[in-house]
Amino acid sequence: MSELNSHYLQLQSRWNVVSKVDQYSKLVTATDNAEEPFHRWFPFKEAFSHRLLATLLSEHDVETPDGFFDPFAGSGTSLLSAANQSPRSTASVTGWEVNPMIATIARAKLAASIAARSFAGDLATLGKEVVSAVPRYQKTHRLVGLSTLNNTDYLPSASLQTLLAISAAIDDLAADSIADILKTALAATVEPSIKLRRDGRALRYVPTKPLVEPLAEFASQVSEFVGDIREHSSEGSTLVEVANRSALGGEAPPGFALSLFSPPYPNNIDYTEVYKTESWVAGFYDDSDAMRQQRLATLRSHPSVKFPEDYAFSGAEHSSEITELVKPLARAVPDGRYRAQRLRTVNGYVDDMNAVLNQLASSIQPGGDVFCVVANSKHGHGEDSFEIASDLLIAGLAELQGFEVQQLEVARYPSRRLSTTGFLRETVVHLKR
Repeated sequence: MSELNSHYLQLQSRWNVVSKVDQYSKLVTATDNAEEPFHRWFPFKEAFSHRLLATLLSEHDVETPDGFFDPFAGSGTSLLSAANQSPRSTASVTGWEVNPMIATIARAKLAASIAARSFAGDLATLGKEVVSAVPRYQKTHRLVGLSTLNNTDYLPSASLQTLLAISAAIDDLAADSIADILKTALAATVEPSIKLRRDGRALRYVPTKPLVEPLAEFASQVSEFVGDIREHSSEGSTLVEVANRSALGGEAPPGFALSLFSPPYPNNIDYTEVYKTESWVAGFYDDSDAMRQQRLATLRSHPSVKFPEDYAFSGAEHSSEITELVKPLARAVPDGRYRAQRLRTVNGYVDDMNAVLNQLASSIQPGGDVFCVVANSKHGHGEDSFEIASDLLIAGLAELQGFEVQQLEVARYPSRRLSTTGFLRETVVHLKR
């Protein structure tokens, strides 16, 4: 048995590990969000089910909280679920999301879900104004500094100009929540308009993919959004906030009773890259340097950019314990051309997750519950492969930050990469403050 597997087994023996595959396997994917009002507005592949939060509350007999916090809000699945679970006027739902486009989508969903039904009419009116204004804005021929969008094999130039014209019209004609919702409709229009699809960590060229006409697709998206608001808006009074900020910077306000979040996994997926076409079209990047800075602001779960080798845990409280936690993993990284970048990812991921858990320790009130959904990952091939057991690392870091590990609940075992160790899995790590 390898040193790394022995290390993982020793770590795992400290906590209760249970199988919840029957209950959770379909809830840690976004499949059933596709037909759900508001959740379906933008197909965020990395989301979990809108039913996961309610299931966790029921499984653990946790009361619906007044305060909910998600430091990795993504497209807002947990926030929208929490708002639906907590319709009281005293309830607050807060999320942070470092990607400005994705934060806009989460903000749009939340605002729409608690809007007055009359808001749908205002959205419909502004949507029609934007569509009518597009021919005027197409004449400006705005340029975009992303070669992917300028490749006519991927996207006809006329379609690109239409998408950019929609974005410019929204900027000039709409504001606040309506602007966020219209930008979300625009983001949802991009992928059907381009011969690329999101495939794991990359955008793949699909030459046979049928394309839509962007303006008609945008109008259709807005119409669907209007219908959801008219039929499903709760007109609730829950206080909701989605901030475009990093989970790694600053401190969250204290007093939250519950957190459900899913951080990026150390699986080399760069979400800035995966969602770059939508972000450029919607005007969230002005140049390549802005996109690079966005990459550098993300969790160090990937080597797509060379992150600074600056690890706060090396000089912080519990530095020796964290070093011992990660040392067998670092030793397991094989020699070769990828060793340096893999070590940066391992150390950066542990450092960043320690910072997140430190922040959560001050924002979650005593007795509060934290549920972290995370998948372990396999790197390399054959004898040179190794696994990063993120669930065990996060549980170990959480204990150092004062959390009690309730249990590790295995949600599923991904089938696409076989493992002989049993550690290649997706887990809900349940913590108690």
